[in-house]
Amino acid sequence: MKLRQCWAWCVGVGMACALVAADPDEVLVRGKGVEIRGREVDAMLERANTEAVHHGQILTEEQRAALRVQLLERLLLVRLCEVRATPADKRRAYQESGAFIDGLKKDRGEEGFARLLKMAGYTVQTFEADKLSEAIVAVVIDREVKSAIRIPSADIQEYYDRNPDRWMDPAAVRFLNLQLMMRGAGGGEPTVEERLKGRARMDGLLKQLERGTDFAALVREHSEDAASRSRGGEYQVVRGELPFELETEVFRLEPGKTSGVIESAQGLHVVRILERIPPRRIPLDRVEEQIREVLVQRELPLRIPEFVDRVRREVGLEVLTGAGTKR
Repeated sequence: MKLRQCWAWCVGVGMACALVAADPDEVLVRGKGVEIRGREVDAMLERANTEAVHHGQILTEEQRAALRVQLLERLLLVRLCEVRATPADKRRAYQESGAFIDGLKKDRGEEGFARLLKMAGYTVQTFEADKLSEAIVAVVIDREVKSAIRIPSADIQEYYDRNPDRWMDPAAVRFLNLQLMMRGAGGGEPTVEERLKGRARMDGLLKQLERGTDFAALVREHSEDAASRSRGGEYQVVRGELPFELETEVFRLEPGKTSGVIESAQGLHVVRILERIPPRRIPLDRVEEQIREVLVQRELPLRIPEFVDRVRREVGLEVLTGAGTKR
């Protein structure tokens, strides 16, 4: 389950309280193992406001009031899931949140990661804590709610039948690829002389093919595409998987035809088309689990309020507004 997805579930948690807390330390929500103070919601609201400002938005008082309620609902979901989290849930959440943060740092670099935190009003510590909270919610919901959802086979079949265009394999081409890499001495850019030498070599191989030399045998002997050499250069591709120059020829030629020399960013190629495969519908057994997941995700938001209500009763949750008034 992806991080951040869980906050869509806060809808329907039912925390529509006034949140008039003059004292930041005032308790807004209390239960066995659960306590939320005004300062916690204030800190989340301040981060949300900082992020809005960085995007050129100024929140009105009405927007801030509505957002405050949403943030309390989010925080309540975190607290209730923390109550239900097992040691195994916490270990998994720690691993997943750590992997998520490591991925951000790798993608953005340390400087980019620091800018992200600043834009969203986080410190490293508060960001790590927030991601861990999200992961705990996701893990607990997975175990306690999602795992209990059962999708009948008839519903999967109906979804498959009603969405025929969604489950299609695109048109593909099966072909043989004879390839020479265009590399200079030491692996750098080739010189003009090296390019001419490589082209002359490929022209010679093309002449052998024209004289009837077996394509796959020539690939095994001469091709520098290690990924396909052992299978005689065979590939099956759809559009978007090849360099433009190579893709153009592969999808233009008819089966049985051999190309001329093609130059792409990957080197020099000669290809022979084996088969054009038209678009075709994917059999149900190949997409059954994908459809099941789609239907589970559709059902999941309907089950979250039941989970929240059950845990609220277990902890004896009290929602307080104003100066400690119970609701």
